[in-house]
Amino acid sequence: MIAADGSVIWLQDIVSVMVENDQPSLLKGIMIDITKRKLAEQKIIDSERRYRSLFEQNLAGVFRSCVDGRILACNDAFVRMMGYDSQEEIIQMHANGLYFAGKDRDDFISLLRQQKKLYDYEIVVKRKNGEPLYVIENLFLFTDPITGEEIYDGVMIDFTERKLAEQKIIDSERRYRSLFEQNLAGVYRTTTAGMILACNNAFATMLGYASADELQHRNASELYYSVDDRRKLIACLREQKKIYNYEFVLKRRDSDPLFILANTSLSIDPVTGEEIIDGVMIDISEAKKTAAELQKSYEEVVANEALLKSAEKLAHFGSWSVDMISGGLIWSDEIYRIYGYEPGTVALTFDFFLSHVYPDDLEYIKQELDALGSHTSSRKIYFRIIDTSGEIRYIHCEYQVERDPDGKPIKVTGFNMDVTEKIQLEEKLVEEKIKKQQEITTAVITAQEQERKRLGEELHDNINQVLATAKLYIESAMTDSNVRPDLLTDSKNYIVSAINGIRDLSRSLLPPSLGVVSLTEALYDLLETINRTKQLTCITDCEGLDETPISDKLKLTIFRIVQEQMNNVISHANAKTAIVKLINKDNHLHLSIKDDGVGFDTTQKRTGVGLQNITSRAELLNGNVVIDSVPGKGCELLIDFDLN
Repeated sequence: MIAADGSVIWLQDIVSVMVENDQPSLLKGIMIDITKRKLAEQKIIDSERRYRSLFEQNLAGVFRSCVDGRILACNDAFVRMMGYDSQEEIIQMHANGLYFAGKDRDDFISLLRQQKKLYDYEIVVKRKNGEPLYVIENLFLFTDPITGEEIYDGVMIDFTERKLAEQKIIDSERRYRSLFEQNLAGVYRTTTAGMILACNNAFATMLGYASADELQHRNASELYYSVDDRRKLIACLREQKKIYNYEFVLKRRDSDPLFILANTSLSIDPVTGEEIIDGVMIDISEAKKTAAELQKSYEEVVANEALLKSAEKLAHFGSWSVDMISGGLIWSDEIYRIYGYEPGTVALTFDFFLSHVYPDDLEYIKQELDALGSHTSSRKIYFRIIDTSGEIRYIHCEYQVERDPDGKPIKVTGFNMDVTEKIQLEEKLVEEKIKKQQEITTAVITAQEQERKRLGEELHDNINQVLATAKLYIESAMTDSNVRPDLLTDSKNYIVSAINGIRDLSRSLLPPSLGVVSLTEALYDLLETINRTKQLTCITDCEGLDETPISDKLKLTIFRIVQEQMNNVISHANAKTAIVKLINKDNHLHLSIKDDGVGFDTTQKRTGVGLQNITSRAELLNGNVVIDSVPGKGCELLIDFDLN
């Protein structure tokens, strides 16, 4: 019903009927306003709907259970965490089935009864597959107002991964502490500034102190006879980060020397940023005192062994041996790695070895093995293998045969070196050399063809025309005596012009006699010839040039490069001025050719062969070419020749 103010009200009618003479005669009714009750009921319905939505869609596991163990309800997230298939499957269970031990649940219920509410409660429950599930729960205990049962609601989240990670950290720390404290070697940690952060009792005992606590308040520099010794160690650590088998002398509490052998490493504390030194050391003082020579030999063995291991790892170099009597085969760690295996992960037999030999080399290797007994000196062989990943690897192998007094082979020892990278590099260098040679040949042929074309055009368009004109004038002079003197004079001039043209053409083809004329004079002459054409103003700067260390071949190459670049400038640069500078300094010869022309973009691919020809000429004599040019700002060609 709508009230006078427009609001909706809920009414309940109670109606009675008055009957007279068996006929209804009057209706009586009572109206009761039930609006508040209706609104309260609606709020309860809305609240239940919100609760169900939060219950069912929650990413956390939500559940309700009786204290006696009955599971009343749970959401899908709870089902997934516990590893079950449905809510119904869990509800049919007793809560004790979700625990590894009934006592775990009893203790939890006891605590919940005491506190009524538990927050961030950690407990381990059992998944369907028997695996542990570490959870954090918030729980609330209440009494059902109707049944009087004790019921608790809970929300839980899975923190198994975090818990297992924490456990690993704790286990690791426990193992570390055990190794640290019980180690017979001295273990220590210091800052590079000298503060001793930690050490074990073995470390303190070696240095003559009663306990590790006595050293906690000392500076590490006090343990050295010379501060420089510690500085040297720190410098090595900063450079190498880790040092193995580092031998030095410390000062004991009674000032006696303590000779130690240590493995040390340098790291950065992620919190403070300090440089931290961790080390493990053993006391070799007694051996030093009682057997100096034996100790020296021992140090050499240790050093050689460390060096061999480092060399094997860095150079893909591994050693091996074969017992010719038992057939036993031994590989060093690096041999395994060359074949693509982790050390010690495969059984070593001759068949296993042969299975990895490249098929084309298999017969050769079998022949080598058959002839082992006949070799009296060391042998070098090369063959290929196929590693476990299917890659072909090239092996350089050297070995020697040990014999008993009767000359019978008893042992073969040798080494294998993986030279795959070297072989591949050599092949690549050969390919690059061939490619470069092809480029040079192409550039030379192209330059020769262009030169031939230029010569043909010069002979046809200039000298040929001049000579044809001279021939015509001579023929006319032979038939007409009146103009003969003038025609012969003109013919002579034309012939002289042709001779000069041929001379200029020859000079452009043939290099100057650099044994008679210096390179400087030849360049001056070349550029002066260009100046006379009025096409370009050339400036030469060769002041102070010492030509003594410059070979004739290099002089000719420089002359041809300048000649080629001048052609490029005249033909393409639209320049007014060009400067050629040649100097030598510190056993290097520097050539610079700079113009003020239009320039070009050096990043764009060029189709001409002029600069390519120049580059090829320079590289043939170990010259390094740099081209510096920007559109609109000219070009500078820089070439550096190493006179060594």
